[in-house]
Amino acid sequence: MKALMMLVISLTLLSGSAQAYRESNGGKGVLTDRGVVLLDLFEAGVELPFFGGSYSEKTYWDLRVNLPRDFPVGLIAQKMADIAQFSPELHLLLMMSLNDLRWEFTRSELELTTDLEKLPAVDPAKLVQLAVRKKNQIFIHRPLWNILSLDQQAALTVHEMLYHHFDARSVSRVSLPVREFVGVLFSDRSYSQLIQDREFHHQWRKILLFTD
Repeated sequence: MKALMMLVISLTLLSGSAQAYRESNGGKGVLTDRGVVLLDLFEAGVELPFFGGSYSEKTYWDLRVNLPRDFPVGLIAQKMADIAQFSPELHLLLMMSLNDLRWEFTRSELELTTDLEKLPAVDPAKLVQLAVRKKNQIFIHRPLWNILSLDQQAALTVHEMLYHHFDARSVSRVSLPVREFVGVLFSDRSYSQLIQDREFHHQWRKILLFTD
């Protein structure tokens, strides 16, 4: 009986450890003629990422304090302003989660994670892993980061913040909705629809805020 209990406890601990250190699936890029493009934007057909209007000084400095020094904080702050226009609640949740996240650069090549959800028809040889997340620690491949454009860096950062928002709520299907929403956020046309189309707006509020 004692041996059986020990086995159950061991399996429980192993299961909990695997859950705590689950890797993210969506922090991938695609090698294209115009450089490395975040998979989310490649799927959405976004060639020129959209960034909205002005942002608050508080948001800028919260990002400046919590993100590594060479992140494109101005662009990320602009995108957070776009998120705030869509949903002040989501903006607040993402900004609060900044305190929990730890960002670290690594020069070691990151192994491609296995996506449980569908990927677009992309040549696997052109896929690269830009970042992986283990619990609250996000590892970014420094050589790839250095060749990303600033707007792609901003999109990757927002992707990881949204992924953490989903995963912290134990949502089982994370990668696909995150990639799709990042594609909406960074597409001028889709973002306009998000703000103006009440039904489209409501659908995404339900997905992102887990409400009816």
